[in-house]
Amino acid sequence: MKAEQKRTLRGRVIAQHEEIGKPSWGLRETIGTCLFVDAELRAEGLNPTPVFRKAIESSDMSSIKTWVMGCHFSWLNPRDGS
Repeated sequence: MKAEQKRTLRGRVIAQHEEIGKPSWGLRETIGTCLFVDAELRAEGLNPTPVFRKAIESSDMSSIKTWVMGCHFSWLNPRDGS
C-alpha cells in the first residue's frame, strides 16, 4: 500500500479492493469495507473522514451512502465513465 493510501479511508478501501483481485463489489460490500476501514483508523487514533465518522456514529445510512458514492470508487461510479 502506498504511503498516501495509508492515511485515507478511500485509499485503504481501494488498496483492499486491489489486494483481493478487484472483485465485483456493489454498494453493500463497499460500505461494509468502508465501515471496517474506519474502525481500523479509529483504533489507530486517526479520523481522516470526520463527516463519515459522524454519520456512522449517528447511524445515518443516507449520509453514509452519499459519502461512499461521492468517493467515486471505480467499481461503483467511475469519474471517467469506464
